[in-house]
Amino acid sequence: MGNWELSKFCNDVENYMKANGWIFQQDTVLPLIPDEQYQHCKKAVADILLDHTYSEVRTLDKVVDDYQMRYNVVGSVHKAFWEDGLNGKQYKYLGVEQAILHFEHRQFRFMDWLLENYIYMNFSEQVSEYWKFLNTDGVLERCLNALTNEVFRRSNWR
Repeated sequence: MGNWELSKFCNDVENYMKANGWIFQQDTVLPLIPDEQYQHCKKAVADILLDHTYSEVRTLDKVVDDYQMRYNVVGSVHKAFWEDGLNGKQYKYLGVEQAILHFEHRQFRFMDWLLENYIYMNFSEQVSEYWKFLNTDGVLERCLNALTNEVFRRSNWR
């Protein structure tokens, strides 16, 4: 699954829930009904995934800013989304794209969306629009539900 690991993500969700007072430091759950616990978990999953997406795209903004000085815009956008992998160059999926690919078996590529919409700079400003695009046909919502179910299943605090 590349740089997106479910076990690390589960830890991130648990830490987020602790920080927001939804579970105590000793891993005991607040006295909430199971549906409320699930809703808190789903909010944590969505918030963390969106935050990770913003962070990854801001990193890409910095990479592309450097290339803007030397290359044409399309080339710099393309170059920013490729990295060296075990089998040579490979596309750098955002965490949200990896989650959708894992749970929905569909590919959404931020790079393709940017190029189709003629958006070349300040990618992080476009994340909210991309997030809406990812929910085409409810794909993002189904992915968030599947990811929440998996995190909730693996949790030792529910």
